[in-house]
Amino acid sequence: MFWHRLFDAIRLYRGSLGSLVLEVKRRAQRFDKEAWKHPGLELPEETRDGIRRVLGFFIGETPVDPFAVVAAPGALVVAAATGPP
Repeated sequence: MFWHRLFDAIRLYRGSLGSLVLEVKRRAQRFDKEAWKHPGLELPEETRDGIRRVLGFFIGETPVDPFAVVAAPGALVVAAATGPP
């Protein structure tokens, strides 16, 4: 399957392996330039803390709801009214 896809790609570039390699390199350079436009979108460091900071949870744990309201420590929590008893 790999070789069939490779031969198809070479055929798309008129049978020139050199043209295909140059196109792949050109696209890689364009991708590198695009990646530097958004420096805040970096991959996390490969530690447990870095993964938890980005995902909010580990695989197998219950996901964290980012929109949940968290009460401040020591604050009085009052249940919301749900209707008549």
